[in-house]
Amino acid sequence: MADLIVTLTESLSLNTYAQGSTSKKTIKGINESSKRIVTLVDTTEVTLLSFGATIGAGTFITSNVKYVRITNLGKNEEIITLSLQTASDEAIVDLDPGYFFILSKVEGVLEADGSAIGSPGTALDLTAILAKSEVSSVDLEIFVASV
Repeated sequence: MADLIVTLTESLSLNTYAQGSTSKKTIKGINESSKRIVTLVDTTEVTLLSFGATIGAGTFITSNVKYVRITNLGKNEEIITLSLQTASDEAIVDLDPGYFFILSKVEGVLEADGSAIGSPGTALDLTAILAKSEVSSVDLEIFVASV
């Protein structure tokens, strides 16, 4: 087992005053990690990650996932659209070049019913994360850590 240490640093000097900060999170007990770079080759939506009760090719055990990071490695205007899917709903996130999207878990994280925010405890598990690009080729990096 290992500890995953995630550090986020924001650096900004505005009118000579420091406005940035550093946040650090230690995630204990990590047993598995997966890191890869994927090239989206056209505007077709592809499955990046799947989540379920058993492990498989590209599939992680939902309750074991403790950290997911997806980084858009594009350098210009290559916006990546992420689709966060549950068994019955989805949420869409646009990821600009150089930016990243982080999840601390995939269990009980999404409620998308088309109306107001529901009561606590009604969020659903993610079943998959899909991606597509509006340009012909863009790279993204995926990192997953689980217990």
